Amino acid sequence: MAALEIVKVDSAVPYAEAIDWWIKTRCALRGENPLTHSHLYDPSYLAWEDVRLKRNPFFSQGTGLEGYLVGKDSSPGRAMEEILAIGKNILDSIARLHRYDYARKTRLMKTLSGEKQDPHAIDEWSAILGALLGKLRANLYSSPEAELFQHQTYEIVSKLPRIRYDMDGGREPLHQHYAIGYYPNQPTGFISVEPHLVKAIDQDAWHVAEEIGKFGHPLLRDFVRHRAN
Repeated sequence: MAALEIVKVDSAVPYAEAIDWWIKTRCALRGENPLTHSHLYDPSYLAWEDVRLKRNPFFSQGTGLEGYLVGKDSSPGRAMEEILAIGKNILDSIARLHRYDYARKTRLMKTLSGEKQDPHAIDEWSAILGALLGKLRANLYSSPEAELFQHQTYEIVSKLPRIRYDMDGGREPLHQHYAIGYYPNQPTGFISVEPHLVKAIDQDAWHVAEEIGKFGHPLLRDFVRHRAN
C-alpha cells in the first residue's frame, strides 16, 4: 500500500464567537479548560472530515454522510438521491415540530447557515445530527462494505494528530488546525457537487446535509453537553 498522504486544514471553529465566550467563562469561573476534554471527540470529527474532504466514495467533496452509504448506493446519482432524502426528512420534521413557531424555524435555519449563533438552535441541530447518525449506523451492521470503509477511516484517523486551537484576537475568536489523511491508491469520488447546479427545490435539503456535520465538532459537542447539565 502507498504511503499515507496528510492534508492540513486551517479554518475557523464553527460558531467561534459563542464557543470562545463559553471557554473564557468556564476558565474564569471554574478554572476549567474545555479544550482539554473536547479532544475525546476528535476521532469521530476527524473521520467525518476525512470522508467529507478526501476519502469520499462518491464525490470530490461531499457532506460526510457518504461513508454510511457505502454498499447501499452504487453510484453518485443514487447517493445524491439518498442524501437529498435525508435533508428533506430533517426539514419536514422541523416543519412538523415547529408548525406554528415561525421564529424558531427562522433561528434554526439562520444558525445552520452561520448567520446566527443561537445556543438553543445549536442544541437542537446537535440532537438532530445525533438521531440521524443513530439511524445511519444501523447500515454498518448490514453492510460489510460500509463497516470496512469505517474501519479503514478510523485506522487513518488513529495516525493523525489531535486538533490544535489558536485563540487569536486578530482574526476569528477561535481558529483550528487539523489534518486528514488518505491513501492515493484507494478509489475516491471525482464528481463535484456545485450548489447552484442542485435543483432549486432540492437546495435547502442539500444545504442541511452539507452543513449539519459541523454540529459534531468536538467543542460544540462539549458545549452542548455542558448546557444540558
